[in-house]
Amino acid sequence: MTTTSHDYYAILHVARNASIGEIKAQYRKLVKEHHPDQYNGLKAKYQHGGDKTLLKLLEEKIKEAEEFCKLLNEAFGVLSDSSKRRQYDEQFFGPKVEEPKISVSPKSISFGTLGEGQNRSSSFVIKNSGGPASRVHIDWEGVKPLWGDLIIEPDENETFPIKVTVVVDTQGASGGTKNNKVHVAVGGKILTVEIILSVRLSTSVPSASSTLTTLPTPAIEIPIWKIMAWPLIISCIIIVLVLFDGNQQQRQRQEAVVRIQQEANWALVNPDQAFTIKKTGSNSWTIKNNLLDQIVGVETGSSDCEVTNNDPVAHLADPHYDLPVIGPGETVLITCSAYNEPQVTLWNEFGNKFPEIDLSGYK
Repeated sequence: MTTTSHDYYAILHVARNASIGEIKAQYRKLVKEHHPDQYNGLKAKYQHGGDKTLLKLLEEKIKEAEEFCKLLNEAFGVLSDSSKRRQYDEQFFGPKVEEPKISVSPKSISFGTLGEGQNRSSSFVIKNSGGPASRVHIDWEGVKPLWGDLIIEPDENETFPIKVTVVVDTQGASGGTKNNKVHVAVGGKILTVEIILSVRLSTSVPSASSTLTTLPTPAIEIPIWKIMAWPLIISCIIIVLVLFDGNQQQRQRQEAVVRIQQEANWALVNPDQAFTIKKTGSNSWTIKNNLLDQIVGVETGSSDCEVTNNDPVAHLADPHYDLPVIGPGETVLITCSAYNEPQVTLWNEFGNKFPEIDLSGYK
């Protein structure tokens, strides 16, 4: 093939890696667009009309189309033939550099279960079935494990095949499963080899004598200030309890006074409910105190009326009264002479007088 300075790919408007099908389709399209036969009708028109200027311009355009179609045919003839295309590419663009094709085998190494202090070794091989490779980098993923080393042969690792030996030594290694990886980096691509092993640590059983050793009991020392402080602490607790009990009793007394006062006020308004009066004879009556907490004094309107005990538990005398009294829930008997008007006045503990009661009105 003769040397050419034309860029056939640019003439056909296709990429360097275009397929045969793409080249054929583009060639047909360009031939149809630029073929000189498309001007035949226009040429005959100008010849018949005698327009020499337009005819001359048209003939120049036809000549350009013929030359371009000639280049199209030339470009298509080379690029559509694989052998001619390869020679053209080497002549015009230089020799094609093939990409490296790196592989590792095996992709996983398992050492099984190893005891403490055991060592093993196993290898994997790196091969290149393609073009030349740039620098090859081989190392552990992340931090190098304490139990593993890599031996690379040959030292110039651009020479293939490369043998990598993984050496394992479990001395000082922790127990359990180990799963690490070795990275092989070539030309921006990373291949991985997985390294798997399990370490079983030996266990020692302590002797009977060591397990039965009796440890001395340490002496317990209590500071003197703690001993002296206890009586003071107990005294403070007792004072707090006494004060609390006194306050509680005072609060209970105050509540009782309030309760009695409330009941007394109610009785002054509702005497018919606070006391039950019944006639028991021609000149005798009973008065029952229905209050819960009130002691009621009884004052008769005449000395001819006598207040006597009608209840075994009734108290007719009280240090707070100069009158006979009726305790809560108690009953007294009042007896008057036949010619006296029986009238009775009741007093509560607060010195309040109830409305005067005319006993003759009770049947």
